[in-house]
Amino acid sequence: MPRSRAIPLSSALILSLALIGCGSSDMPGHDMTTARLDHLLQQTRANDQVLVVDLWATWCLPCMEMFGPLHEGIESLGDNVRLVSVSYDEPKLWDTKIKDFLEKHHATEDAYLLAEGDAGDAFNKSFEFNVSALPVVLIYTPDGKLAHAFRGGEEAFDADDVVKRVRELTTK
Repeated sequence: MPRSRAIPLSSALILSLALIGCGSSDMPGHDMTTARLDHLLQQTRANDQVLVVDLWATWCLPCMEMFGPLHEGIESLGDNVRLVSVSYDEPKLWDTKIKDFLEKHHATEDAYLLAEGDAGDAFNKSFEFNVSALPVVLIYTPDGKLAHAFRGGEEAFDADDVVKRVRELTTK
């Protein structure tokens, strides 16, 4: 598996907006917000689970290459890990590219879109991270603390690196 090559969000977002324009979400309840992530952290604390948050987009080739192996590797760790994926794609792509991709990888459960506008900005700047390039994978301990952040643009990583780090947390 090749190491991740980061895609800067500023360039990628401008490119994606130029290519696909703006749209609105018709999938209520699937937007990732600060409140939703906080709720997921509360649930994983209650269930004594490690939470892995995969931030990705269909326009991000490194994200797409890592998605399948990451999800398979995390799934192999069992019920003490919860994997959530958050797409940075435009909401209007949900019914075309995003949903199809998630179904292909059997990853429709706990799949979200970054909320638009202020809610998305708040999410992007919260929880001890500020995403500037994709892919990003965040790993939270069962008590809700950020254990590690694999950040595109700051370090080279692949699915095996992430799974290894999560495995370390689940065997303590």
